[in-house]
Amino acid sequence: MNRLYSLLFLLWVVPPLINGCFEPGNSTAPNYGINQKKRVVALMPSLAELTEKLLSDSQEWKLVGYPTSTSLVARENQELALIGPYHKLNIEKIVSLRPDLVLASRSGNLEDQILQLRHHGMRVEVFDFERIGQVIKSIRLVADLLGEGQVGATLARSVEKGISEIKIRAATRGKKGVSKTRLVIQLGMDPLIVAGGESYLTEICDLVYAENIFSGVREKYPRVSVEQLLAANPDMILIVDFDGSSLNIREITDKWKRFSRLTAVNRHQILPFRSDSLFRPSHKIMDGIEQLERTVHSAP
Repeated sequence: MNRLYSLLFLLWVVPPLINGCFEPGNSTAPNYGINQKKRVVALMPSLAELTEKLLSDSQEWKLVGYPTSTSLVARENQELALIGPYHKLNIEKIVSLRPDLVLASRSGNLEDQILQLRHHGMRVEVFDFERIGQVIKSIRLVADLLGEGQVGATLARSVEKGISEIKIRAATRGKKGVSKTRLVIQLGMDPLIVAGGESYLTEICDLVYAENIFSGVREKYPRVSVEQLLAANPDMILIVDFDGSSLNIREITDKWKRFSRLTAVNRHQILPFRSDSLFRPSHKIMDGIEQLERTVHSAP
């Protein structure tokens, strides 16, 4: 009799229990993430644009969050959320997106906010973009993290090829005895903020056969006086017109024009300069470098 009860238990009771455990929507069913892409949030515009490029055909990862001032447009049915400005991130929003990976910039994102995200248990990988070599290296590292090493290698080689070609053009200008354009890259007026010697922009000036007159200042973006700029007397003043900037380009231009002895004024070389690809360095940085090269060498 005991054997009969045991047999009935195996035939009638156990199968429904087993089937019930794996019914769709059952809270006790194991979730292996089948067909679920891993989620990544990028904290810098440059990282968001690079990530979107890398993941265009990815079956493993998807971008779910990006900062303002990023040239991304959410596609139809695409889960993609704004997380605030890169220097003032919405931590709660990022947490709500449940990312498997967060990509950050050492120079662009605040260390305190990176620590907050790690405190929430998030994996945050930090990259450097302060030198062209670091940009190229970061392209490869991000690509490897996202399982798109071959795509990243192709993008990195494209940048390297572009850099080599610009170096050849610069060397040719040097052999011809072309004088370097002495310029200033202005990012603010009150106070007057410029690109200094520690900025990657100075490296790019050298690359395109130009000279940043404040390259000797060992800061990234120092405050300088009007008197210092007048004394240096640049051939060209490039006023950075980046997305979200509060600078009034016309007003600044008019202010400089009052100094008639400035070479830049006499040559009509006080120019607005807008290049998202240069000021958000990533895989598209060559577009910005070539734009700067054209600007510098089209001057009379």
